[in-house]
Amino acid sequence: MPSILSISSYLAGSVSLTKNRGLSQDTINKLIALGIDVTSVHSETEAKNAIDKKNADTPVKETQEKKSNLSTREEKLLRDIKTLARQLGIQVKDNDKIEHIFTLVENRLEELSEVGYNSGLNIFQSEYERLKSLFNNLFANDSGILSAMDLMSKVNSASFISK
Repeated sequence: MPSILSISSYLAGSVSLTKNRGLSQDTINKLIALGIDVTSVHSETEAKNAIDKKNADTPVKETQEKKSNLSTREEKLLRDIKTLARQLGIQVKDNDKIEHIFTLVENRLEELSEVGYNSGLNIFQSEYERLKSLFNNLFANDSGILSAMDLMSKVNSASFISK
C-alpha cells in the first residue's frame, strides 16, 4: 500500500509536470472534470483537442443511452400487449410486429363487444387504451424528432441556396 508521502510526491510531480507544459489552471480543471489524464497531454493545443474529442463523444453516448431506454420501453410495451393478446385468446408469434398485435387485440375487443361479452371487457378495454396511448406517445416523439430534423435540413438548404 502506498504511503501518504509517496502519494503526495506523485501529486506534486504531476502538478510540476503540468506547469512545465504550460497548461493553464482552467485547462487542467477541464481535463480533470472530463476524466482525462492530465499527464497524457503535452501542450494547450493537445489538451484542447482532447477536451474537444471528449465533448464530441459525450452526446453520442447520451444518444445511445436514450436509444437504449427507448428500446427497453418498446420491449416492455411489446411484452404487455402480447400478454393482453394472450389473455384475450389471441395466438401471437415471437416475430409479430407490435402494430399487428394492436390490430389483433382491437379486433378481438370489438368481436367480444358485439357478441355481448361483458365479463371483464372493461378491464381489457382499459388496458388496451393504456397500452395504445403509451405506444402513440413513444412513437410520436420519434416522429416529432424526425419532422424537426427534416424541417432543419430544409431551412439549412434554403439558406445555403440563397447565399
